[in-house]
Amino acid sequence: MRRTHDRALRLGWAAVILMAACPVWAGAAGPVRITVRFALPSGELQPLPGATVTLQPEAREQPLQSFTGDDGRVEFADVAAGAYVVQAAMDGFVTTRRKVTVLREQALDVELTLPLAQLAASVDVVAESEQEQVRQPTLPAELREELLRTAPLVNEKFQDALPLLPGVVRGPDGLLNLKGARASQSGLLVNSVNVTDPVTGQYAMELPIEAIESVKVHANPYAAEYGKFTGAVTTIETRRGTDTFKFLLTNFMPRLRWVDGSTRGFESFTPRLALAGPLARNRVWFTQHLEYRFILTDVPSLPEPNNVTRLETFDSFTRIDWDPGDTHDVTAVLSIYPQNLKYVNLDTFHPPAVTPNYRQRGYFFAFADRMILNLNALMESSLSVKQLDAHVWGQSLDPMTITPETWRGGFYNTQDRFSRRYEWAQTLTLNQSRWHGLHNPKFGYVVSHSAFDGTDRSRETVIRRADGTRFQRFEFVGAGALSRGVTECTAFAQDRWQIGAPLTLDAGVRLDWDSLGDRFHIAPRAGFAWLPFPKDPRTVIRGGLGVFYDKIPLNAGAFTQYQQFRVTNYAADGETVVGGPVTFINVLGGGRLDNAYSLTWNLELDREITRGLWARAGYQNREQRDDLVVDPVAGETPALVLSNRGSSSYKEWLVSLRYRFRQADEVTVSYVRSSAVGNLNAFELYFGNYHYPVIRADEVGPQPFDVPDRFLVTGIANLPFGIILAPLLEIRDGFPYSLVDEEQRFVGARNRGGRFPLFASLDFTLMKKVDIKFRNRVYRTQIGIKIYNLTNHWNPRDVQNNVDSPAFGTFYNGVGRQFRGKFEIDF
Repeated sequence: MRRTHDRALRLGWAAVILMAACPVWAGAAGPVRITVRFALPSGELQPLPGATVTLQPEAREQPLQSFTGDDGRVEFADVAAGAYVVQAAMDGFVTTRRKVTVLREQALDVELTLPLAQLAASVDVVAESEQEQVRQPTLPAELREELLRTAPLVNEKFQDALPLLPGVVRGPDGLLNLKGARASQSGLLVNSVNVTDPVTGQYAMELPIEAIESVKVHANPYAAEYGKFTGAVTTIETRRGTDTFKFLLTNFMPRLRWVDGSTRGFESFTPRLALAGPLARNRVWFTQHLEYRFILTDVPSLPEPNNVTRLETFDSFTRIDWDPGDTHDVTAVLSIYPQNLKYVNLDTFHPPAVTPNYRQRGYFFAFADRMILNLNALMESSLSVKQLDAHVWGQSLDPMTITPETWRGGFYNTQDRFSRRYEWAQTLTLNQSRWHGLHNPKFGYVVSHSAFDGTDRSRETVIRRADGTRFQRFEFVGAGALSRGVTECTAFAQDRWQIGAPLTLDAGVRLDWDSLGDRFHIAPRAGFAWLPFPKDPRTVIRGGLGVFYDKIPLNAGAFTQYQQFRVTNYAADGETVVGGPVTFINVLGGGRLDNAYSLTWNLELDREITRGLWARAGYQNREQRDDLVVDPVAGETPALVLSNRGSSSYKEWLVSLRYRFRQADEVTVSYVRSSAVGNLNAFELYFGNYHYPVIRADEVGPQPFDVPDRFLVTGIANLPFGIILAPLLEIRDGFPYSLVDEEQRFVGARNRGGRFPLFASLDFTLMKKVDIKFRNRVYRTQIGIKIYNLTNHWNPRDVQNNVDSPAFGTFYNGVGRQFRGKFEIDF
């Protein structure tokens, strides 16, 4: 009996072992060995160490990922049988994918060749995946083409899309503030060429949104090729044509304006036309984008019908690409962007009569040449010309009057300026070399000359008390003829050094000089990306430290040429002079200007929680010095002093989740806790496009665009039945404001008098794809609606901050729920 029992026990254990082994035998396979090479222009193949190799099961399971060694090879052991997609990727090369099948009990050898990416524009390049980006020391925030075209943007401009990113806020003055920096402290590059206004330093180029392929905001660009800013830089790449003719017409239906239940003409008309195709197949392509915009914007707190600002623009963007050979391409771009604005900065306390008008004329031309040299290096050369003429004037020549309740009269300042910039740039990117790892060095230089001339003249302005008596009168003396030029030279060297699979370093140095500051500035920078678990590259830690020098705008260089202001003070009767007239001469502090600079560092952690779901936690700190500030100084020789004694500080904590699904769909949820503090008499606030006449003593406090807490949700989803949904939810603290009295003197600390109410807005776009058949052709159309502030939340934009006004503390000018239609035809 016992023998029978032991025999049964042994058979039972054998059966258990057999059953456990069966699944393994059924799906077991040998190793998968992958070799990655890259092709030189000569056709020679070389191993590519450090490439990211992903083995993705077609069953959408968690992929396997590793990196090639010095011999360009990587091996995955014990891979289950089945169908896979092998992907090899590396910065500077075209991502390559291949479908493979792993068979049971058989080893699989796969060879992939990655072409150089610099001139691969004619190749269908696969968009970078999250796995390809893990080793980049800095990752810019990117707005993809699908989101740009679908998001609920009020004016459908790329500037409207930037606040969809964490850390980017449109301030109370309507200007964009990137990562705690003022508008003039950030850069804008279109196809790698500087397009900012050389006079003010602000963004100064309009692009039809269909012309844009991608928009990226580099908050911490440790690559030394980026410069002339202290905040952040926005880079835009435009679309190129293909061998297929394309035609797009959108927004060709005008929107009526309703006043008191009846129509009063058009409220907006914003048609856009895009054309693209070959001029010579496989050789020359073109894109042409045209946009006309007529928009009236209501100010609800002013009486109708004279409560609208008027915008009229025409934008034309032309791009031509020519490929003379496989290792050479040429691009030419021409952009024209005239613009007329009437009743600028219209609000509750600035009625139409006291607002300025703005007229802009200009063009931008750029020629770029890219060539792979025999030494396996990429040479890029560009020549650009930018002209921008700006004119500012008021509705009348009446003296401007400031009272506790409102401003009256005509806008006091008139400007006519004509500016141009010429720029030549070259960069040399060397092929990857090996020395204790992989190196990807890049060198370059930029030479530019900018100049402007014109006039800037102001008229009498009076401050009146609540009882109507005069308190202070400003007069302006001098010719107001302006003329200034600057030559700027830059050289840089940088290297991306991959030290084995887990660590990548970006290091570089930039040398800047300009004739206004007449000093050389050296800006070293370094960033890193570290994979603490190389066998599980879903976790990456990034950080860096860098010095960034800003440009000196030409209007600051011409400061001593501006008119001087003369101040007269009056007693309580408004007639008796008790001070002045005193003339303040324009003086440069220290006799010269210098370039502002910032020291920026950041640290962030990225983790892929599950396939397509990424989490990020990060901190950024920016300390800026030598900011340009203006300050009235009394004494024996009264003066308005422009100096570099200003400073600012920005601190940001960021937590975000991003879920990407179905290739083109994604949802991003972010929370930012930040602090922006600095000197408040920034030069651009008083001497920008729209001057401000009342200059009080400078103080340090929260910046006007400071937002301590901001919660943001953006996304795009392709739903069944051809429906596209793009939601936008923004909840943030209101902007700070100062208190003033009837004499326009600050009461208490500046920008600490209070904050606007909590801002909350739920917007979304809902589109439906519809195919229309006409004359044996199918036209793809999209019809939809945009809804702004769906919950009708009270989001005021004006506040009565004068303590001597009966309406002190009252908020005005909130925009309620709005609906907009959208219709486009794609041929």
